[in-house]
Amino acid sequence: MNSVAANITQNAELRDMYLQIGMEAMRGSAMFEGSPQEMLELIVKKRSRVAQLGPGEMLQSMASTGEGIAIIVDGNAQRLDKSGQVLGAVGARGIVGEETLIGQRPSCNCRAVAKVVALVVTGRDVHEAVDQFPGASSRLHQYYQQQRGEQGVAGGPRKGMNKRDFIKAVPLFQSMPPRMVEDLQVRLTSAFFPQGAWIVT
Repeated sequence: MNSVAANITQNAELRDMYLQIGMEAMRGSAMFEGSPQEMLELIVKKRSRVAQLGPGEMLQSMASTGEGIAIIVDGNAQRLDKSGQVLGAVGARGIVGEETLIGQRPSCNCRAVAKVVALVVTGRDVHEAVDQFPGASSRLHQYYQQQRGEQGVAGGPRKGMNKRDFIKAVPLFQSMPPRMVEDLQVRLTSAFFPQGAWIVT
């Protein structure tokens, strides 16, 4: 932790203000919509650490492993694609790295434009907190499934693609007779597998 971040941590009033902003950001996030207040407090108030970056520094590395979230509580950043092209701005109450919590590699990075203060929570800490609230864990898994489906992760159906179109898009099934496609369509279901889980053994 750098000296500025250490000073913020020691300044109770300033830290409380940042924690409040972090809570507002989490409540406004689609990923955590409807989550118990106690769970959000556990993630933000108990598991987060304060980090500060200077202009030009990358936000994604703040969670050390790259797996976790960074909630910007002060300052501005730019979202960049893998080639370094600017995709847009991220300001206070913006959350970076949510996709790492749904088993994806970060699709983009963020670079601090001016000084940025953020609350950083590792993916492991988020998952440990969520696991203490079974209903919230189920909700988060549903969000994972929805995101995976909408973004076509791991060959899943993309948004707007029905089961029949998805089956016909799989090379193995492209020559399948229509009657068999209909039969398979009825039997096809989706299932969530967390990152690192065995799918077939």
